[in-house]
Amino acid sequence: MDKNYKNFESTMNTIGISIKDRTFGEVMKEVCSKWNTLTENQQTVIANCFSLVHSEKNCGGAVGFSDVVS
Repeated sequence: MDKNYKNFESTMNTIGISIKDRTFGEVMKEVCSKWNTLTENQQTVIANCFSLVHSEKNCGGAVGFSDVVS
């Protein structure tokens, strides 16, 4: 599994968000609801991962989150 994915998954787990078997939109909504409570480091890791998703994949429709970051 990709190192970036594992790092992102670990960060998400520490803030109480599971990405397994969830759509990109579901995860994004939950991240947005918690954004202001995250540390700067957590925000950086999450933002970098979302940046990779945007640049590497076209995320239309109900795509599983692991499909777009792995």
